[in-house]
Amino acid sequence: MAPPGARAILLVALAAHLLQWVAPPTLSDDLYRYLWDGRVQSAGISPFLHPPDDAALEPLRDPLWRAVNHKSIRTIYPPLAQLLFRGVDKLWHSPWAMKAISGLFSLGIVMLLLVGGGNSGRRAALLYGWCPLAAIESAGNGHVDSVALFWTLAGALLAQRPGSRAIAASAATAAAIATKMLGVLLLPALARRQGWRAAVAALALTALCYLPFAGAGARLFEGLSVYATTWRFNGALHPLLALAAGEAAARWLLVAALVLGAAIVWARRVPPVAAAAALLALLILGSPVVHPWYVLWLLPFAALAGWAWPFVLATTVPVAYEVLHGCAAGGPWRPAAWAPWAVYLPVLACALWEWRRSARGRPSSGRRLVKPT
Repeated sequence: MAPPGARAILLVALAAHLLQWVAPPTLSDDLYRYLWDGRVQSAGISPFLHPPDDAALEPLRDPLWRAVNHKSIRTIYPPLAQLLFRGVDKLWHSPWAMKAISGLFSLGIVMLLLVGGGNSGRRAALLYGWCPLAAIESAGNGHVDSVALFWTLAGALLAQRPGSRAIAASAATAAAIATKMLGVLLLPALARRQGWRAAVAALALTALCYLPFAGAGARLFEGLSVYATTWRFNGALHPLLALAAGEAAARWLLVAALVLGAAIVWARRVPPVAAAAALLALLILGSPVVHPWYVLWLLPFAALAGWAWPFVLATTVPVAYEVLHGCAAGGPWRPAAWAPWAVYLPVLACALWEWRRSARGRPSSGRRLVKPT
């Protein structure tokens, strides 16, 4: 069955995002951290220098400060995200502003899929734009991930074009990395398709974004280091690996898997969109932290590649929010033992079903819905 027209896809996606924008952000408090980082910058202070509970920042505290999470940890967000937070603070210091920007970039992803997704673009735009998780985590919870995902998808689509677009692909990749570090997963395919100069240019542009914050020195990555080495929540394979090999070893195994995946992308000349899909799938399945909004990263690439299981994950991963029930009652941040099984067992079943159909030489439901690019 042919998908609806582009106008219908956009209108339904717009309506879904508007419905989420008017609702308060009840599932995540990340956007309050964004607003705090912007407020600190507007006062002429680098958000990398002090954690939110530092007494030096006490004069800046406002009613929204109470909702800021992880007050003892310096910010983890890269420089382009920080500049966005500062702009939001200057224009409208409000959760609704961040929700609006995140929602607009999410709709921008729908547009990118329609315009640059080729034969699979319209169906991919429908799958992403009509997925409830896309509206909930962008316009609903205001996550900056939709901004970074927009640039990541733009970089992948541009990198897949002829070499004349190398500069644009490098700039989009740099914007992705400087908004959220996951954009680095584009570099192997960018270098293979557009040449090493394109990858070096992307890294150089990313470094330029860091210059305004260079005064923080090693503290630029202190918060990110705490996140990468200690946080753990709703992982798929990580709990099993940690049980077998230890926590630190499990994290290094993920790094090794990503390096190996990047090497395969390079050796096999995997196109950028397919490369991003494969590496993001590795990351999400092996990560010690899989918040529901992390799954957004995989959806547009999965739709273009013809995978169904990521959309099953997008349906089940909100179960992880059950942890908020215990926290609201004053309990610790401790997920129920049954929650990961409810999240990942349906995903495993779908992945096995897709593999079985593929092994029999028949396209899976995902491949019937979306032609690979």
